[in-house]
Amino acid sequence: DNKSKVILISDACHSGNLAGATIGGPSATLKSIKELSKNQILILSCQPEEVSIEGEQWGGGRGLFSYYFVEGLYGLANTNNDTLVTVQEIERYLQDRVSPEAEKLDYIQTPNVQGSLKEVLANITQDSQKHVYFDPEKKLPDLTPVQSRFYDDNIIGTADTSVQNLFREFEEA
Repeated sequence: DNKSKVILISDACHSGNLAGATIGGPSATLKSIKELSKNQILILSCQPEEVSIEGEQWGGGRGLFSYYFVEGLYGLANTNNDTLVTVQEIERYLQDRVSPEAEKLDYIQTPNVQGSLKEVLANITQDSQKHVYFDPEKKLPDLTPVQSRFYDDNIIGTADTSVQNLFREFEEA
């Protein structure tokens, strides 16, 4: 029994096609989703045929999905006020915010969440709640734009050379 947990979060157009359309991606992705182990969770920004919306109105240029996902992890998805944000709570939070917001712009974007609904994604502490400003619009402070780099040089740069090489091989693959 593998005790590791895998949580994949993707805010990308056609997230359901992560395996690639030219190599049978849609069917491979659906098959993978159906075969999730108890330790795997997928949180995708949209269905395979949909696009992920992004714009300046969501934290200065983030994706609609990412904006509400982060907001939910900060505690706004915690509907039962138990200090824990579960997969089920984040799924409800995303569906209640992402789809209606997309519809206002004449788009369809339906988050896709698969895996154990009881799994805890965040433990809300008073420190993490300091980051959420409960203004009438429930908006988070502007987040800096996401860098196009996959990793932070300050973190990888401090790792052992063998780890750095392994990570670069992973990126190239």
